[in-house]
Amino acid sequence: MYFSTFMVIVAVCIVIYGYFEYQKWVKRHELAEKLMQNKEMVEMFEENQKFLKKYPDFEKKRKIIKKLMKED
Repeated sequence: MYFSTFMVIVAVCIVIYGYFEYQKWVKRHELAEKLMQNKEMVEMFEENQKFLKKYPDFEKKRKIIKKLMKED
């Protein structure tokens, strides 16, 4: 009796967890769609990609600068 009750509770928890994960995924997907519809955001993203292609070592230097700023 106790084991079956425990298993039902575990199953309900798994379903609830799955539901919340699904809701999080839906929100992320909707946000991505909204950003893709925003022309300015798409242009900024493309400009950023061009910049990173032009200066490939920028990310390394940026990480070093952030690390140094955190130490202060």
